[in-house]
Amino acid sequence: KDADAGEKLDKLLTCLDSLSKRMDSIEENLFKKDDDEVVKPAGEPAETAADEEDKKKADEELAEKLAEEGAGVAIIDLNLEVAKNLVSEIKERGGEAIALQADISNSAEVEKCFKHIFDQFSRIDFLINNAGIRFINSILDQTEEEWRRTLDVNLTAPFLCSKAVIPY
Repeated sequence: KDADAGEKLDKLLTCLDSLSKRMDSIEENLFKKDDDEVVKPAGEPAETAADEEDKKKADEELAEKLAEEGAGVAIIDLNLEVAKNLVSEIKERGGEAIALQADISNSAEVEKCFKHIFDQFSRIDFLINNAGIRFINSILDQTEEEWRRTLDVNLTAPFLCSKAVIPY
């Protein structure tokens, strides 16, 4: 059983290494300028919808790879349709996955999700906190509501998810 756990850990680490390299590549391309790309003022990220799509694909690839390696995967998203679409793709490839809708910056919703995940899979082996948002605008144009939402999703949510998964 320990050898089996070691193999699974090795596969996970290989998968995460591959994802990390992919994310590095995406970051390198964030600030490249194409002739038809609108360049943002100095100090602001030159991120495009294509860059966001690349990040989303990398997240999806990670979930699919984990399922391919035998992990049961839970996809939590504010938009249930997004989660269901990815779960459908995973299941079409023979993987096991569930879709959950939650605002992961809300502790009650997070705790409910992890209880459901445990009830479904009888265990939780690891957590990947990869939700994140950002509003691409000048600080002068950013609203307090946008600022608070950014902090909630990027800082509070990983804290809540990490705290909620520990008992399992």
